[in-house]
Amino acid sequence: MKLNLPADPSQVTLRQFIDYKLAVDEIERLVIATGRSREAVMRLNPEAANYVISSFETVIDQTRGELKRHIRLKKGFRRVRLSFIPALESMTLAEHVDLDDLTRVIWKEGKYEYLVKLFTVLYRPVNKRLGKWYELIPYDSEKNAHEYFIDRLDMDTVNAALLFFSTIANELSRNSLDYLEREAMTATKSNK
Repeated sequence: MKLNLPADPSQVTLRQFIDYKLAVDEIERLVIATGRSREAVMRLNPEAANYVISSFETVIDQTRGELKRHIRLKKGFRRVRLSFIPALESMTLAEHVDLDDLTRVIWKEGKYEYLVKLFTVLYRPVNKRLGKWYELIPYDSEKNAHEYFIDRLDMDTVNAALLFFSTIANELSRNSLDYLEREAMTATKSNK
């Protein structure tokens, strides 16, 4: 049987990734990775099955590392253009709290289905544009019409955005620790 496996993360959608992570067994993972029926993957020999799983997992974890600021998504006949949050320092409290809660639920509790919600916060339609400057529609956790399109994001885009936020989170954590250490030193010096 000939299998066409994705060779690049841009060939795997966020929906496939979520379905793969939530699969109940290896057979279901093989169905998702190959796009074949259950009967077809049951005919694979164990070596081929292991190769498919290993290859698919390697691909879904890759990224070119280049954050895409603007993306176009299509689902059926509908299309949308979404843009990444333009300035992290201008995030609202609601965006910050939802991102924090969603990342905890996804990575600590393994509820990968919430990745769609996470990316509705990060990527939204543009409200205003002037040259390279743009403003997103205001964030509202209850009204995300573009959520319909998010599961069409490719894994290269997803992984690059997650890498970007991981880097920012690590930097913030280091800076917070440095700040707390300096404050503690100042406090102990002033108490002497």
